[in-house]
Formats: sequence, structure tokens, C-alpha cells
Amino acid sequence: MTLTSKTPTQLQAMVDSATAQAQAATAGLYRDGRPLFAPDEHERRVKTIEAERRASVNGVLAETQRRSAEIDEQLQPAEADPMAQLSTEEVQRAAALDTFVAQDVDRVLGGNRPGDVAAFISAARAAARSSDRASKVVFLRRLPEIRPRIGTDRAGEVEALLIELGRPFKSAGDKAAALTATQRDLQRIQHGAVTTNYLQRTYGARR
Repeated sequence: MTLTSKTPTQLQAMVDSATAQAQAATAGLYRDGRPLFAPDEHERRVKTIEAERRASVNGVLAETQRRSAEIDEQLQPAEADPMAQLSTEEVQRAAALDTFVAQDVDRVLGGNRPGDVAAFISAARAAARSSDRASKVVFLRRLPEIRPRIGTDRAGEVEALLIELGRPFKSAGDKAAALTATQRDLQRIQHGAVTTNYLQRTYGARR
């Protein structure tokens, strides 16, 4: 199994295993607290053990850094607002539709006709029930703007409608959360690997 196919847990296990093997191999160079070999040979073996450990740990470190960078690229659209999830054509349609919907918002906020509020909510509901993602995004953005004109009797209805409008884009949010969790795991491994290298470099050869 290559590094690219290993889970974060398996990568962490590789770091732990490399460290444990190096410690065991180093301990094997002593008997009753004294080196088994002459100083030059002892030093050569210590360096060989450390080189093997570092190669394993650095391989994991490089892999976690590569994956973390990939996640950064994936998170940019996943964490953005739903507009970032639309195709170029959908973005263009959303921009055109938004011009008219913004006018409707101004009409609702600037007028005193209850029918304007009802008509706007009805249009938003139609967008939520359609397959048009562009219109969903537009009403998802604009519907909260008319809250000042929504009575308490319809507040719950509007909140439910916002959830329905955003449902097609929820999977991206779920994906972002999963990617972020994975990235945190990778960053913990990176921190541990760097710390292990530092401690080994600073104290590992001393006994």
C-alpha cells in the first residue's frame, strides 16, 4: 500500500512505528548501559538508524503536506457561498435574475401592500420547488432582506423556505466540514512529525 492510499490514522501509525523501531534499534546497541561497539562503529550505526527513521517520517510529512494543500484548493469553492457552486451559465442567469429580484425587494421594503410580501414569498417558493439552481441562489440571498416586512405569523414559513432553497448546496457544506476535519488530522500528524524530528535531532543520540 502506497502512502497516497493510506488514511490519516495509518500515516500516524507509520510515524509511531518508525519512532518505536528506531528506539528499539538504538537500545540494541547497548548492553548493561554500555555501547556494544567501538565509538566510530557505534556512531555509524546510530546515524543509520536515524536516517532510516527520518526517511520514513519525512515521507509521511511530505504526504500530509501534499494532501493538506489539495484540501486547501478544494475548500475554496466548498466554503464559499452557493454562487461559487454554479456553472458559468448559471452565474450569468443568476446575475440577470437578481436585477429583477432586487427591484422586487425594494418594492417590498418601500411599500405598504401586504400582497407584495406574499408575492415575493410565493416566487421564492416556486424557485425552491424548481430545478433551477440559479433562481434558488438568488432567492436564498434576497429572501432574508425582506425580514423586516415579514410578520411573526410567516417568520417560521420563511425560515423553512430558506432551508429548502439551500438544501441543494448543503452537500458542499458537508464536504467542507469533512475536508476540514481531515485537514486537522493531517496537521496534527505534521506537527507530531516535525516535533519528533526535532527531539530526535536534539536528544536522540544522547544516552
